[in-house]
Parts: sequence; C-alpha cells; structure tokens
Amino acid sequence: MKVKSVTTSVLMVSILGMSALNIFHLIQTPKEVELDNPTQLETYFNENFIGKIQFVDFYGVIQKWMGKNEVDNFDVIRDEQGKLHFSYFSKGPNDMSEINQEMKNFKNYLDLYAVDVAFIMPPDKVIKGYTTFSKGLPYNYANEGADEFLRKLSEDKIDYLDLREDILQSGIEPSDLFFDTDHHWTPRTAFWGFTQVVSFLNERYGLVLDEGYTDLNQYEQISYPQSFLGSLGKRTGYGYAGMDDFIVIKPMFETNLTYTWDGNTVTATFDETVLQTHWLSEDLGIEADHYMVYLGGNYGEVRIKNNLYENGPKILMIKDSFMLPLAAFLSTTVGEMKLIDLRYYEGGSLYELVPMYQPDIVLVSVSPSNLVPEFFNFSKGE
Repeated sequence: MKVKSVTTSVLMVSILGMSALNIFHLIQTPKEVELDNPTQLETYFNENFIGKIQFVDFYGVIQKWMGKNEVDNFDVIRDEQGKLHFSYFSKGPNDMSEINQEMKNFKNYLDLYAVDVAFIMPPDKVIKGYTTFSKGLPYNYANEGADEFLRKLSEDKIDYLDLREDILQSGIEPSDLFFDTDHHWTPRTAFWGFTQVVSFLNERYGLVLDEGYTDLNQYEQISYPQSFLGSLGKRTGYGYAGMDDFIVIKPMFETNLTYTWDGNTVTATFDETVLQTHWLSEDLGIEADHYMVYLGGNYGEVRIKNNLYENGPKILMIKDSFMLPLAAFLSTTVGEMKLIDLRYYEGGSLYELVPMYQPDIVLVSVSPSNLVPEFFNFSKGE
C-alpha cells in the first residue's frame, strides 16, 4: 500500500509539473491556430507537446511498477514472455470470405496467362506452443483467422507456404524470433523465412534459385545492441519495454542491383541499394525505425533488378511490411522483382499490371493480423 501511495504521489507531481509547462506553452500558441477550433487545437497540442517522449516513458515506468500487463486501455498488452503485442477485444476471428474470394478471382485471371500464384503466410507474433498470456487480456484471433483463410485457399486449389508451421524448428531461440518492442519478426527470422521460400519455389515451381545464397555463413551479421524501440515500445515508452537489439544481415558475396523506389533509381551493391543504413543513425534517437533499413520502408511500388542474373526468374510480390527484409534477401537469387503494397499503390488495377509485367510467378504475402480487404484489393483503381 505504501509503495502504491508513493507511486501515485510521484505520478501526480510529475503530471502537474508537465501540465504546467504545456499550459504555458499553449498560451503562446501561434496566431494561425484557432483557439475556438477544438480539432485544430488538439492537433497542435499533440504535435508540440513538451517532453512527450519523456512523459510516455515515465508513464510506462509507472505501469511497470504497478505490474500491469496492458497499456493504453489494452491497446498494447504484454505476454508472459515479456513481448508486447497490439491487441483488441474480439469474440472470434474476422470473416475471411471476402479476401478468399479476391484470391480466387485473381487466381482465375492469372490462369488465363499461365502465371502461377502462391500465398506466403508469415508467422504471427503469437507463436503456437510458445506465447502465453495472463488471464483477462484480450486476444485478437489472428492465427485462427489465418487458419481459416488457408483452409479456404486449399479448397480453392491455391498453393501456399505457411511459415508458422516449422518456426519453432528454425534453430532460432523462440525469444529471438520477434522483437520485444515491435510487431515484426527479426531480420534473423526473416532470413530463415527466405530460405524456406527459396526451397518452396524450387521444389514446387522449378525456378532453380541458387540455394547457396541461403547459407547464413555467406552473410555478415552486424549487431546494434539495445538500439531499437519498435512501434509497440514507442507507445509504452522504453522504461516499460526496454530496448531491442538489432542485427543487420548483409551479403559478403558480390552483388549488383538496380533499385527503383519513390522516384529514385540506384545501381550499386546490396549495401548501397536495398540496405538503407541511415535508419540506423544515432542522430534519429529512439524515433528511428531500424526495421526500415531493408528497402527503406513501405512504398506502393518498388522494383529490384539483379544485374548479375539478368535472365533469372521475374517475381511479382504483393505484400505487407513483413516482407521487407525477406524480399531484400530474395532479390539476390532472382532476375527481377516488383513489390506492391496495396495500401499505397497508385498504379491502377493489378489485373492490368500482370500482362504488362509478365512475371514468372505472383507471390501474395500478408501477415495474419493484416488479413483484411485493404491488402487484397487487386482491382484497385478500376
């Protein structure tokens, strides 16, 4: 009781002090901000909140002292292994019928051009056989939704690779499969996923990708200890969640790629194209998103050409952010890749893109928590 009283007192004094600073700051609001416009005032205050990072961190420390496994009204929860998750209360998995129908329609169209399509299911941070939660915490049923989605793909005779199945046999410690403070897999786990995708494409589709490039011994691993605060950690503060180590994996063998993204085109090595190390700069502080070091982040459309394998297979990949590191690794084994993120894509319908691009195979990859129509709007722009 005494500890809770002291904690409450410290919290109240800190909040009052920070509030006083921000009230004074608010008095000096620029003239262009209308004080009688609540929306404009709220936006200005949120963007100019003095000590915002410190406040979030202090709030997180208080939550940790109180032994809470949820922050921000259950928007972020902590599992019994110490990892953070986005979550919400749900009675069951989302309805998958709409996106399954989109996949079926798209496959039927690709069949007209004799182009194969396969779905790559990334692992979810809630790992079956490893992740556990305290009683009373919400659960989003992402894995159950993914199970239903894949079941219907199988029924519709659409091929898939489920990377959730063997992840605990990957040789990676379960605690290292995902970041503690971010919702993404680590580059090491993404590299394992890359090895599985190469084997899958070779065995099922005869693409003859060089599996020598899947040997981790051919890559340099550079560690940045306690340097990364992920998307979840930014909501709780690093005092609650701690900081993650970040490991950059890059080829030691010869590479020559042409990378086109966001109006830029660069021809150079892997390190100078798809690996964008400015995201690791200490100048960015804890706001830096290290995960964006691969491909520079999410863009509507990017193209990677492998100049050392110009006659290699051409892949069209429709993806979310989980594929950023995996696609970077995969680019060393193929002739060319075009990556589409339908959230930001402005190039029109993919039904029109396929006959123009003429890929050898189309890969669709969306993580379990993103199995929603936004990522499957293949006729976007029609």
